[in-house]
Amino acid sequence: MATFIGLVAIISWGVLAVLGVYASSVPPFQLLFICFSVSALLLFLKRLIKREPLFTLPKLTLTQWIVATSGLFGFHFCYFLALRYAPPIEASLIAYLWPLLLGIAVANAHQRLFAVIGGALGFIGCGILVTGGKAFSLIANLHWVTGWHLFAP
Repeated sequence: MATFIGLVAIISWGVLAVLGVYASSVPPFQLLFICFSVSALLLFLKRLIKREPLFTLPKLTLTQWIVATSGLFGFHFCYFLALRYAPPIEASLIAYLWPLLLGIAVANAHQRLFAVIGGALGFIGCGILVTGGKAFSLIANLHWVTGWHLFAP
């Protein structure tokens, strides 16, 4: 059952960008309402199938409720806006950099160097993809960055 749930989660994450692009004419708040309504209906369906109480709230503190609700709402709102105003591939690439940051954050002392190097390579790769290979044009003009242009004849 856990494998099935994981598969459904992967498919849901994969379909979110596609559906978000097709629904770009829908206002972001309405799109959030639709997405969270579908999620709530799926939760109720699961609870009906397992014969669990329908309206049982998780036992969370007020701080946990605020962080969880604002995090879910904020992420999806910004993601839908990004899908509307940016190319979908680049928006999804940037939005799903959080596992890379998480890998760097949870690396133990023995693996920290490798995690930071891998994270830097991942960010450089994302920069190359998002800018179409022009991410390093700054290095070609390094004298502008360092101020050497002030002393050039």
